[in-house]
Amino acid sequence: MQIDLSEAEVMLAQLGELVLKGEEVVIAKAGKPYLDLVPHQEHTGPRLPGRFKGRIQMAEDFDEMPEESGALSNATQCGACGAMAMVRMDGCNLCLECGDSKCG
Repeated sequence: MQIDLSEAEVMLAQLGELVLKGEEVVIAKAGKPYLDLVPHQEHTGPRLPGRFKGRIQMAEDFDEMPEESGALSNATQCGACGAMAMVRMDGCNLCLECGDSKCG
């Protein structure tokens, strides 16, 4: 069954009952299929940790903070968030932490 969105708004409870009885309901917008109305499915089981074990690798130094160098070595304190992350980029001051920007 295909039904227009405006009609579906009025008949949602009845459409839900039809879906629970096994009928396929497609809600259309401007005459084109827009949404499929399907019954809710309960989560079937507990989450299983370790699903990606052995498939993801992290660098040995993942948790280490780098030495101050590069763009942040000349960073100044951001007036908006207070982080030492305000750098000059393309003629504007930009905070790499919060995104605050001062041009001019």
